[in-house]
Amino acid sequence: MKPLITSYNVRNFMRALKGMGVDTYLFDKGGRMTLAKLRKEVRQCRKCPLAATRKHVVFGEGSANARLVFVGEAPGEEEDIQGRPFVGRAGKLLDQLIERIGLGRSDVYICNVLKCRPPGNRDPEEQERDVNGRIKGYQKRR
Repeated sequence: MKPLITSYNVRNFMRALKGMGVDTYLFDKGGRMTLAKLRKEVRQCRKCPLAATRKHVVFGEGSANARLVFVGEAPGEEEDIQGRPFVGRAGKLLDQLIERIGLGRSDVYICNVLKCRPPGNRDPEEQERDVNGRIKGYQKRR
């Protein structure tokens, strides 16, 4: 099944990018945005206090053409150290789950809404959520 691209989806995607501090959109010669170019832009982000405390930006990894995407809230301590998503305890469990459905990490895409670890693994503060993306349903925890 091919993903449905609608103006609503594109607007939400662009809003989320802006919230992550991506004000400039880079395109390749074919006119398509690439993950590599987007990753470079996000790594330079300094728009919230998390940039001062992070060790690495944890962008995401896996297949750029994945049909299955796993999105976490924010990187943990081990993810911040390695600069890779879901490599701690939760990552080991995720790897097992992915294998049980007959796939590997390279077959899916794994990322977090926030690209930087909140100190002490605390919940993201409102200003950090605002900067890192206004994603419907993510605004406030109940």
